[in-house]
This record gives sequence, structure tokens and C-alpha cells, in this order.
Amino acid sequence: MSARRLGTTAGQYRKSFGCGRHGFPPDESKLISILQPGHDEIVVDKDRFCAFSGNDLKEVLRSGGIKHLVMAGVATSGVILSTFTLAADEDYSITILSDACADPKASLHEELMTNLFPRSATVLSVDQWIASLPAKG
Repeated sequence: MSARRLGTTAGQYRKSFGCGRHGFPPDESKLISILQPGHDEIVVDKDRFCAFSGNDLKEVLRSGGIKHLVMAGVATSGVILSTFTLAADEDYSITILSDACADPKASLHEELMTNLFPRSATVLSVDQWIASLPAKG
């Protein structure tokens, strides 16, 4: 079930490391068809681990009155950790979807989800998050 169908604001970021930078081919940042943004959805290109670095994501979120972030992605110890740290410093309310994140080192993923992220975020499974949303109607 997607954020779109749940009636929440959907936003995404895609890596845009560029041709040859960090070893990624030029088309690496293309979104797969199921993730193509709708006309009113936020898409921010990023070229750093932290989703906030080197772009206008903070301004976009603030101008839209968005104060709660739901995070998912790869890698838990890279992009998720970097973005979590800055979002916590910026006083965003954060939910991290534990089963929608992954890391090459499973034990590090588990350590972050169990011991670090809960200090400043709510850590839920996707099913728990969906169940926590207010009913539409």
C-alpha cells in the first residue's frame, strides 16, 4: 500500500551522483515506473548520503508545512542514518519503517533500529505504520 493510496503527502528523493561520480552510471537515478511521482508529489535530487544535503529539501518541507517524516530506504547505515541525524537536529518528528530499510550488514541494521533510532524516532514495521494512520472518511 502506498502513501498515495493512504492519502498522505508523498515525497521521494533520488540519487543523482552523475555520470562516473561514485561509480554510478548516468541512468542510475531513474525512478522505476511504480515509483514515478504524481503531478503534486515532491521529488528532490540528492548527491550526498543525507537527503537534506546539497538541495532545497528543508525549504520544500517547511513551505509545505511538513513536520513529520516517514523514512524508508537503503542503506540503513548510510542514507537513513545521515538523514535521520539531520532531521532529528532540525526537530522533525520521524518515523522509520524498519522492514522498508536494509543494510549490507544485517547486525548493524538491527543495532540502529533497536538502539539508536528509537532515541529520536518511532520505529515501526510498514504494517504497524499503516495501522497507526487515522481512518479515511
